[in-house]
Amino acid sequence: ARAYGVEGAARFVLSDALRYPLACEAAFADPSRRDARGRVARSSSYQPPLEAVLQRAREIKGHALAVKIAPGLRVGPDSLRSWCEAPVELEYVSERGECKEAVIWCGDFARGHGARRASVTDADGCHELDGPADRAAVGALRRWLAEPDPAVIRAGLIGELCRRTGATLVDSDVAYMTADSPIASPFARWFEVVDSMPFGVKRVRATLRSKDFGKLTIKTRAFPLAPDEIAALLKTHGEKAALLVCTTFGGVKTAVICKPPAART
Repeated sequence: ARAYGVEGAARFVLSDALRYPLACEAAFADPSRRDARGRVARSSSYQPPLEAVLQRAREIKGHALAVKIAPGLRVGPDSLRSWCEAPVELEYVSERGECKEAVIWCGDFARGHGARRASVTDADGCHELDGPADRAAVGALRRWLAEPDPAVIRAGLIGELCRRTGATLVDSDVAYMTADSPIASPFARWFEVVDSMPFGVKRVRATLRSKDFGKLTIKTRAFPLAPDEIAALLKTHGEKAALLVCTTFGGVKTAVICKPPAART
């Protein structure tokens, strides 16, 4: 409060968060998501439990309550609505390519029940993407491959991002987009495709060596091997840098070789 110059407007109270009277126009809650063993996965293990926190929205005019939660929490908007008895909107927040937080906006804070939003923070500021959770069209791999920001993936807004960028998905179950040319967007990183092939250690190794690619950044999604396992199998020694994406397209384990990505800012 002192850092932001509002200590004179703040009053601090040590009390039970589930009992202290909410004589206010709006409230924000940040329940603990850890116990003695580390992070908890279930909302019932939050302290206080998420359901009990959301029930307090009923005491606020317009049910104007915001609650911070883990971005990986699997609770649907209808369940959340039953707890707070108001519409809810879900926002997923990422910073420099990592989805770090999610927020439940209740009642008057929600633009509509079930609305979703992805907020991405980078060196240029904060960017918001919202829209319907529509499924994206699927098409063949083209010259450019894109990886949506994890906040976009969590928010279920890949279809909206494809619509805005003219991209398609390469596979309906894998979060990789493709297009003939990249559309600058804070919500995705684009990689220029050099080659692609069904994954096979000998085949991929031979292709990398023929192009002198040895300094690899390896990404995996929907793939049975971890990046370090793939690197150990390939044993490349080339001088050039490349991005190797190992994933599954149309049920086929696939390797996509791309030019190295620019540094994230």
